Amino acid sequence: MTRDGAELTRWELCRVAPIDLSLVDEVARLRLHALALGCDLRLRDVCDDLRELITLAGLADVLTDAER
Repeated sequence: MTRDGAELTRWELCRVAPIDLSLVDEVARLRLHALALGCDLRLRDVCDDLRELITLAGLADVLTDAER
């Protein structure tokens, strides 16, 4: 999570949560909450399984960094 370009916090997702569409939904909801607080939430270094689900859901542009 970032605010004004500064990283506030970081979480490891691929090792601690099951990789399924409910995780994608939760991350999308967390991003909406972050935006409401004036922050941004983007995923970096996403594992392949999660990246594929995010792409399938059509959220790659809003949930992940462009790098890969």
